[in-house]
Amino acid sequence: DESLTAYFNDKYFDETKKWLSNIIYEGTQYRHQNPHFIIDLAEGGSITTNKSFREIFTLFGSPIITNERNEHILYPQKDISTDINPTLLWAIEQIFNLFIYGEKSCEMVNVCEKANIKRDIRCSEKPWDRLKTGDSCQFCL
Repeated sequence: DESLTAYFNDKYFDETKKWLSNIIYEGTQYRHQNPHFIIDLAEGGSITTNKSFREIFTLFGSPIITNERNEHILYPQKDISTDINPTLLWAIEQIFNLFIYGEKSCEMVNVCEKANIKRDIRCSEKPWDRLKTGDSCQFCL
């Protein structure tokens, strides 16, 4: 929770921070209360009848899901009323990959295409350069 507060201190991230903090807190509580949840999940059978899967999905929602049209959806966790931007989380991952692994190429080019954001060589070599020309994308937010 401290990392979220320290690194993402702009109001733009408030709703996403609220959601992530809640997921971390609830996940920790769930893990302590259900130490064998992985076994229950594995032994629960088909996804359509798996009681443990349904409980976890209801409590925590889904990960970011991307379909073949590059549309993103996130099924939110139960009882949370916040505006979550899944693309923002993906953009944060791209920046993390740049700093940690030196990966300069942005994997979000299909997202930009869908949003009618012009793509060019910067997407694969220097996505941060878009800030200089004012034609920003999700990476530059």
